[in-house]
Amino acid sequence: MKTILFDFDGVIIDSEYVIRAAFTLSYREFIGSGEPPVDEYLRNMGDSFPNIMRKMNLPIEMHEHFCSYSRRLINLVPLHAHVREVLDYFQSRGFKMGIVTGKDRMRTLEMLERHEIGHYFGTVVAGDDVSNPKPHAEPILKALAELGAKPDDAIMLGDADNDIMAARNAKVRSCAALWGVSSEEELRSVNPDYMVHDMLSFQQLMMNQLQPVTASRD
Repeated sequence: MKTILFDFDGVIIDSEYVIRAAFTLSYREFIGSGEPPVDEYLRNMGDSFPNIMRKMNLPIEMHEHFCSYSRRLINLVPLHAHVREVLDYFQSRGFKMGIVTGKDRMRTLEMLERHEIGHYFGTVVAGDDVSNPKPHAEPILKALAELGAKPDDAIMLGDADNDIMAARNAKVRSCAALWGVSSEEELRSVNPDYMVHDMLSFQQLMMNQLQPVTASRD
């Protein structure tokens, strides 16, 4: 496998705190009282924000306010541990890499620029770039086409069931990132091909995939 597709929130960036804060503020503004269903929103991550609002029977108009609050808090979103060094490793060994996210394009590009990691990725497919976001195969197939890669030479690393299901629908191997928002139990339930606990473990997984097979000697 020489092509890697990454989910963004929860895999590359640690945005859970900001997502929770922005969602809560938007919910309070539109709905008012009651407990904001943040955990339900997080379980649907990977899909586009408007689609998630439809599933949750919440006003799509929350999106603009959610994005506004997220941008105000952008400085509170760090990279996950070892992300930069692992991206360096993959780039130095000629891997093709892309981002496939449910996040809108504008905020995705802003975050890539802030952390100065955009140059690692040959393509960015955001939630508003496609008609059918994850778990549909369309975002992954679009990313592969833009990278000039084939499904059987690619792997998708994601932290939500939508990532794993999208990979399966696109006939791409999947790897569950256990440092994101979903629990190990939730991710096991959708049967990823691999599971890793951190970015260094994912690097090791990919290194193992590249090891030549040595013929046994009698």
